[in-house]
Formats: sequence, C-alpha cells, structure tokens
Amino acid sequence: MNIIPLVEDATGAPLLESEHGLSLYIEANGQKILFDLGASDLFLKNAEKLEINLCEVDTVIISHGHYDHGGGLRSFLDINHHAKVYINDKAFDKHFSLKKSQSISDIGIDESLSTHPQIHFIDGTAQLPSGLFLTSKVSGSELLSSCNQTLMMEEQETLVPDRFEHEQYLIITEKDKKVLISGCAHRGIINIMKSIHEQFGGNLDAVFSGFHLYSYGTRTNEDPIVVAKIGEYLLSTQSKFYTGHCTGLVPYDQLKKIMGDQLGYMTAGTAVTI
Repeated sequence: MNIIPLVEDATGAPLLESEHGLSLYIEANGQKILFDLGASDLFLKNAEKLEINLCEVDTVIISHGHYDHGGGLRSFLDINHHAKVYINDKAFDKHFSLKKSQSISDIGIDESLSTHPQIHFIDGTAQLPSGLFLTSKVSGSELLSSCNQTLMMEEQETLVPDRFEHEQYLIITEKDKKVLISGCAHRGIINIMKSIHEQFGGNLDAVFSGFHLYSYGTRTNEDPIVVAKIGEYLLSTQSKFYTGHCTGLVPYDQLKKIMGDQLGYMTAGTAVTI
C-alpha cells in the first residue's frame, strides 16, 4: 500500500505547492484512489509534477462536506469521467465557520455537483470493491476538540453547532494490513478508532488523519491538557500515526514528544509505504 499526500498545509518537495487542505493519492489492492481533493485544483497540479495520472483513478472518497476537502471536486470531474465518487449523503448540506473577526464564512462544497452521475451517496457503512470499507457510524464523545465549537451547519434556516454527521472514514485492508484514513476526525480520533474496532475488529496498523486540534478560523490551539490525553491514548494503541492539516504545529509538537516515532507529519509529496 502506497500513500502520497498531493495536498497538505505543508510541502515536503521543493516543486510542490501547499494550501490549507487535504488530498491523498493511494494505491492499494490494485486500485488507484483519491481520498479528499483539497480546496482547489492544486491536487491536479501537484499530481502532474509527481507524474501521477489522475485520469487513471478508480475511486474517490470525500471525507466530509468542508471546502478544504471537497473544493477540488469539479476540477476532478472535469478530467476523470469514470471514477465513482463516494460522499456522505449529508455532505452537500450548508456548513459555516466563525472567524476570529466574528464574521461567518461559508465553508461548504459546491451543491450543484450533488446530482452529477459520478456521485454516489453513502449513508452509514458500505463495502466497496477491493478491500475498501466506508463508515460514518461513530459513537462516544471522549476528548472532543474545542476547536469544533466555531463550526456550524444550517438546520431549518438556523445556524446550529455542527454534529459532523457528514463525516465518513475509509478503512483499507490489504494482505495482513489494516489502515484507517480520516479527514479531520471532527468526531474525535479516539471515538472514531474505538467505533471502527467495534465494527471491524482487529488492530489498525496505521492511521492517516488530521486531528483538528487547531482552529484555522480563529487561529487557536486545543488545550494542552486535552492534547496530552489524546497523545497518551494514541500511544497505547501501538498503531503508527500520520497527521497534519488541521492538527496544528503546536499540538503536533506536543504529541510528538509523547508519541515519538509512533507519530509522523504528512507533507505534500512525501510517500508512505505500509
């Protein structure tokens, strides 16, 4: 299994650009997969520089309904006319963020694409071809990030706190390896991992995910006490973690001190083989 970030908040290659967003190119079980599409068409530009042909992608997963994960959807559909795009059935709902200036910003994805024939909606759990599983079923509220508090959704023409029911997670099994891939883990990486263990059993060899311990809108970090508790739990799982994007540099440094080699930082262009 080979995983290459095409878009991240930082770049690990001099020719690649970065943006606040996430896009991972994955080769597993003979499939070519894109997990998220960043905020723009940057994933296309970086893929071209890496000599990755995205016209050959078979499957696209959109982790949730925020622009920094699905903003490149139209650009992808313009160049690839056969891949199936799997997205939660609530992802095209309206989503907003409170900024530091107290203004409200629309952070949703293009609703006009919801009827595109390549879009396939997922509600709950689905088994896809070639060892791929999707689930949005997560229970528990352990150590949820306070950085979620600035994120909202529209419900009956009123803004309410986002419940992140539009978030879904990819599990890949290849040979004896099992890998979890998440976008921002808004519902809490601990709750997500425990729920996936209940649904699928076994241990996770690796986890790729932002942990949303930094608010991009308000430029604030999660409480260090919360970060430490998360780090201690992740350390106890013995899984290997790769994070970036919404984790934040300050929380990452704190987690790294706790987890050591069990935690790595994702940058655009830096490949990981599992």
